[in-house]
Amino acid sequence: MKSQKAGISILSISAVVLFLACVFVNKPTHAEVSVKDRDYMMCTFPSNTANDALYIADTRNGMFGVFLWDNTTRSLQPMAVRPMSDAFGAKR
Repeated sequence: MKSQKAGISILSISAVVLFLACVFVNKPTHAEVSVKDRDYMMCTFPSNTANDALYIADTRNGMFGVFLWDNTTRSLQPMAVRPMSDAFGAKR
């Protein structure tokens, strides 16, 4: 009888520990989403510096911007805003 109670106790404690681990452990963010509307196209992708990059293309004005999400400061920093012709190598 004692071994059954010990087994149930161990299983209960491990269930509580696993539940708390699922609730309180931070999950890493993965940015691999793209959105297209009429005037803007937005795409996120992990950068090579363990941060996430946000690419925004303004199709109406022909501009292209790259913004970097810094995980340590939790802020969005602009990296470059240029004409789309610079990004894709098209000549005028």
